[in-house]
Amino acid sequence: MAETAHQLTSDGFIAKELILEASFPATEGPLEVKELKHVEEGGWIEPDQQESAALDSLRKGIDDALADAVAGDRSKARTALASGSTKLSGVDVALFLGKELAEGAAIFDRKHSRDSMKLKTLCTEGDETIKAAQGLLKDNPDKDKEKEIKKLQDRYKTILKNL
Repeated sequence: MAETAHQLTSDGFIAKELILEASFPATEGPLEVKELKHVEEGGWIEPDQQESAALDSLRKGIDDALADAVAGDRSKARTALASGSTKLSGVDVALFLGKELAEGAAIFDRKHSRDSMKLKTLCTEGDETIKAAQGLLKDNPDKDKEKEIKKLQDRYKTILKNL
């Protein structure tokens, strides 16, 4: 994800529009994976249910990521990707990448694997991506997206402060 963000914003800018060439999966994932919820609460998944839970989790993740990438929900993603490709706003892509990089950075924080170099790399790439989105918003201001950018910037500062 960081490599993609870097390639899309390597010169400090992101294109106004990008094309996502992908189709929505024929088999949709569930909105919630009950078995994983059970594990989060301290429960156990029987071995014969683990493969199904893993597959459902993967499908749910793909569906949710596509929905986030098109700045909408699953229904919007399904409609947008019905033809196999769709145009995306550069700001929306930058926000999507920024959110995903912040989520990914959490894997490398003190509570988890404690890899400060990887954490800093993800935060740096995420911050650069957010700056590219800000550049596009100068031409077409959008208060809601500016608020999202501010939240992400604050999140990156918090992540780096807690190193």
